[in-house]
Amino acid sequence: MKTIHTSNSPIAKASKGLILLSAVSLIVMEISIISSCKKDESADLIRLDLEQYTFPPEGGKRSFKVQAAAGWTALSDSVEWLLTSKSESELILEAKPNSASDIRTAIFTLKSGVASKTLRIEQIANEAYPRYARIDHFSPAVISPSGNYIGGLIYNTFRDDYTPVVINILSGLQIEYSSQRLNYDANAYPVAIADNGTMIMNFDDYFYSYPLADNQPKAIAAPQGATSILVYAISADGSTMVGASFFTNPMQYRPTKWINGQPQIMPMPRDNCFGEALSNGALARGCSADGSVIYGSEWDDAGLLYWKDGEVKYVGAELWNKHNLLIDDWWGTSLRAYVDKAEMEHELNRISLNGRYIVFGYARYSSDDARQLIRRIYPGFIDLQSGQCTVLEQEDLADMLPTTASDQGIMFYSDKAMVEGFAYNSSDGASGRMVNVRDWIHDQYHVNLMSGHLIERVSSDAKTIFGNIRLRMNGQYTAYTVNWYLKVPDNH
Repeated sequence: MKTIHTSNSPIAKASKGLILLSAVSLIVMEISIISSCKKDESADLIRLDLEQYTFPPEGGKRSFKVQAAAGWTALSDSVEWLLTSKSESELILEAKPNSASDIRTAIFTLKSGVASKTLRIEQIANEAYPRYARIDHFSPAVISPSGNYIGGLIYNTFRDDYTPVVINILSGLQIEYSSQRLNYDANAYPVAIADNGTMIMNFDDYFYSYPLADNQPKAIAAPQGATSILVYAISADGSTMVGASFFTNPMQYRPTKWINGQPQIMPMPRDNCFGEALSNGALARGCSADGSVIYGSEWDDAGLLYWKDGEVKYVGAELWNKHNLLIDDWWGTSLRAYVDKAEMEHELNRISLNGRYIVFGYARYSSDDARQLIRRIYPGFIDLQSGQCTVLEQEDLADMLPTTASDQGIMFYSDKAMVEGFAYNSSDGASGRMVNVRDWIHDQYHVNLMSGHLIERVSSDAKTIFGNIRLRMNGQYTAYTVNWYLKVPDNH
């Protein structure tokens, strides 16, 4: 196996020293199209319906709608593998099959007067080496359990709106849900996606499923008596969704699963972690690929729960430590009860796809000399097959946050700032070593990545790795985060 290096381009490519690009002669193409609209002398304008597109290895044809205030041209210096034609208001590209071992790229610059737009065209190769890509044209993104589909919202400059999009990362085919368009300021984001391409979307706290087959959104039904719902995950076959429903009598969340679209309320523990009657309810946060194992938390004190074989149980109840602390804060000075325990709040993807492992943070509460509360989080995980719960209570690991677990028993975490990822082998018990994600990927796949990669999901066969990276500007970390994936060929 060869070591490949990634660049910091939107779709990172293998090092030129390791994978040879097919020879492409540089040709320059210019297409002049006179718009049917009258020229507006007061302003130049050019718009595209899409600014980035990826062709599959076998090639294909795609038209791009162009709106211009006057005549427009399209220039590119690397289009031997693209056949180009035009209509009155479209640029039509047809890609030839790609038999090379690397992604190939063409950049078109469209101009109308002083206005310009860039169209980036890529074509996936017949791969023999791992492929690394950043999904920088929509964020956040979600990935299916098998790692074959990625979903999100893509911005259309031509219409100044968003469209839900699913990308088949095996073929590069990009599928738009053209029946649904969202205003630029819409509060919408993808929640999860199944292996059949069904995507769950949140639109202003209303949840819809988008079956890939019919391109028509379907509202997810609330249980009778519920005023609202939350949906967080979907099984691989799309038949099971999990989340919570909110009720007002009594006022609490109740864990909910949907089987073939029909909501079912799941059982809740009778008591919270303090041994008191549960009052605020519980929420389901994620599930195994087959939907048979579900995890979540009770909403009184964020105690970690899991559902299996029709029962609900706390994770690591044997590790609970109930104690009192004298705390001085703006509420005053008082003796208060705390429970050291495995906790879970809004975290997604914290279960392995086979349902065997759940990764979590173990919260330990104490106070300092000034009676200020101290909450330290230690990395932990449970093997539901053996029932063994492990906490890595080492000071140099304090405040690390869980991200996901693989079917192979690798637990993934991030530092407190969520700018660096780490991996831990559960077979080492409590005596193992935390490894930087960059080093882990190099050891496993012989791929070199820059620092800062966090892992959010690993497919069951460990051939697809999905995560996020926080980009830097002028040497500083910024709040701008994009998703990435690594796709490993079967023969690698």
